[in-house]
Amino acid sequence: FDDYPRRKIALKLSYLGSPYCGLTSQGTAITPLPTVEGVLKDVLEKASLIEPGKGWDGCGFARCGRTDRGVSAAGQVVSFWIKTKEFNGSLKVEYPYLNIINKLLPDTIRILAWSPLHPASEFDARYSCSYRHYKYFFSLNAIPSGADADGRVLDVEKMQEAASYLVGEHDFRNFCKIDGSKQITNYTRRIHSATISPDLLASQPPSETAPGQFFVLDLLGRAFLYHQVRHIMAILFLVGAGLEKPTVVKDLLSWEFKPTYEMADGEPLLLWDCGFPEGLLNWQ
Repeated sequence: FDDYPRRKIALKLSYLGSPYCGLTSQGTAITPLPTVEGVLKDVLEKASLIEPGKGWDGCGFARCGRTDRGVSAAGQVVSFWIKTKEFNGSLKVEYPYLNIINKLLPDTIRILAWSPLHPASEFDARYSCSYRHYKYFFSLNAIPSGADADGRVLDVEKMQEAASYLVGEHDFRNFCKIDGSKQITNYTRRIHSATISPDLLASQPPSETAPGQFFVLDLLGRAFLYHQVRHIMAILFLVGAGLEKPTVVKDLLSWEFKPTYEMADGEPLLLWDCGFPEGLLNWQ
């Protein structure tokens, strides 16, 4: 493998979350389902695009946004060093990366584009990212447990009012899962926008089995804490069901202690896009 030149690239990929135990490889840990990164690594090694046996550490791998079990992505971005046909600065016909990788991947993972990176570039899929855009899809009858669901639907206007209090820089420790192993001491994050709108693609005429209207929360921020979006959505559901007032969001941003509440399900959550400074990437 050392006889071949290598180059640094970025990949944009999409994947369905339900067949996988999250995005991130678990090292030597045995997981009940494969991980997206584990499947991608095996394919890249099989195609001899990264050196077999050295794993992600051997190619300087970095990911933009970590997604947990069941969570899907439409625009995840990763970066690493890959085998190339470039030799002594003279660029020959490049390997058809997308064709090679997608041919070996399962249908639940697709590489959408790749971008060359300058050899001296300090680009890192995680630290070079300027924003992450998440979408959470829900129907009007998604009433949380504890509420009288008989004939009731969510109050989207109140949910939007509650979401508006999230915008700006706040301490979100009451909107995330505290993991002692991560040793996080700073819970301050900035949310650029939080809007709820009808999901026009999913909405359909109402019937006995379908509520008819679907909505989506669009959340844009520089970075997010562990399970932050799912915790935010859990509170918005409580507001929409009338179990909490919209101002509970402001209360949670100032309270010292986190109350107990059930985190929202992960499958309706989608990492929609990862943004980078203009000119940094040249997607092909």
